[in-house]
Amino acid sequence: MIPLRHLEDLVAERVIGELASSVISFMGYQPDVARVIEETIPAIVQVAQSEQVHAALLVPA
Repeated sequence: MIPLRHLEDLVAERVIGELASSVISFMGYQPDVARVIEETIPAIVQVAQSEQVHAALLVPA
């Protein structure tokens, strides 16, 4: 689970600037790693760049 409440507290305390409006997730077995590298990751990077994301929180499921 994403510690959303804690992150919102950090925003309120001005420890971090703000949260991105998008949440990106994927799970499970990825049978075609090449597709993940060639398609999925560039798409995630594009979204992150468009929202001027400076850091990402990676949460295992």
